[in-house]
Amino acid sequence: MSCSDYDAERLRDELARDERVSELGIEVSISGGKAFLSGRVSSAERKEAVREVARKVLPHCTVVNDVTVTVLAEPNWENIG
Repeated sequence: MSCSDYDAERLRDELARDERVSELGIEVSISGGKAFLSGRVSSAERKEAVREVARKVLPHCTVVNDVTVTVLAEPNWENIG
């Protein structure tokens, strides 16, 4: 069984529903029997959860997790105003 656009849509839906991930901004593309994931998440734990969900939903696909972790800096309240 190979990966399809249907698989990509199923994975997007599950990434949005899984409470460890809850992400709508993860891009999923299928090419050459592989599922490529890209986008940004707020922690390494969330990136790992994205990979786990993808492997559960698409066990028949090779998953390439290119999701990056973006760490938000604390605001500098002294410079605001």
